[in-house]
Amino acid sequence: MSFPAKHLTILTDTPVALEMDGEVFQALGVRFSVIPRALNLLGL
Repeated sequence: MSFPAKHLTILTDTPVALEMDGEVFQALGVRFSVIPRALNLLGL
């Protein structure tokens, strides 16, 4: 299943490991935002 979205928020009851740019930290939630034309995808 897929659907269009401008952002995705994930919340947890317990801390989970989140890795970004090689750094790992604990988080209870994270929000991912879509920035138009920020990424070049191969074949698209």
